[in-house]
Amino acid sequence: SRPFVDFIHQDDRNMVMERYVRRLNGEDIPRRYSFRILHKNGGFRWVELDTVLINWKGRPATLNFLTDITERKRVEETLQKSEERYRSLVENADEAILVIQDGTIKFVNTRAVESFGYSVQEFLSIPVFELVHPEDRNAVIARYLQKIGGDTTPTRHTNRSIHNGGHIACIEISSVL
Repeated sequence: SRPFVDFIHQDDRNMVMERYVRRLNGEDIPRRYSFRILHKNGGFRWVELDTVLINWKGRPATLNFLTDITERKRVEETLQKSEERYRSLVENADEAILVIQDGTIKFVNTRAVESFGYSVQEFLSIPVFELVHPEDRNAVIARYLQKIGGDTTPTRHTNRSIHNGGHIACIEISSVL
C-alpha cells in the first residue's frame, strides 16, 4: 500500500525515479542498474534492478526484478580498499618493482622509473632482457625460465643492468612467481 519510492534510499531516489519516468515516456535507457533500498531494520541493502516496460491494464508500467547484491558490493569495496593499499605500498616502496610476463614488462613503480631513467611508456616497450648486460643475459634468462616453469623458491641474485643513457649498474634482484 506504500509507494515504491518510499523504499528507495534517499541518495538514490532522484536517479531511480528519473529513470522510471524516462522509461515510461519510451526513452531507451539502461534497463539494469544498482541502487540501495531501505531495510526495515533501519539499514539498507544494495539491489540490482532489471526492468522492462510493459502494458498493465491498458497503461504503461514497468516489470521489475530486484536481486540483492549487498554481499557483492561489500566484497567489491573490500577489494578496492585492498587494491588501494597495495598500490600505495608498491608506489612508495624504496625498491624498483617490475612485473614481467612473457619477457615483457607489464608494470613498473615510481622507484623503477627514477632508478633506471626510463619513462613508464619506455619501460613497457623495452623487452626486459635488453635491460640486462649482455654478459649476464643468458644466466638471467635461465633463472627467468626456471621461475616461470614453476619454481616457487624465492630467488635473489645480482647482475649488471643497463640504465637509460647506457649507464651500467650492479643490481640485486629478488624474484617471485
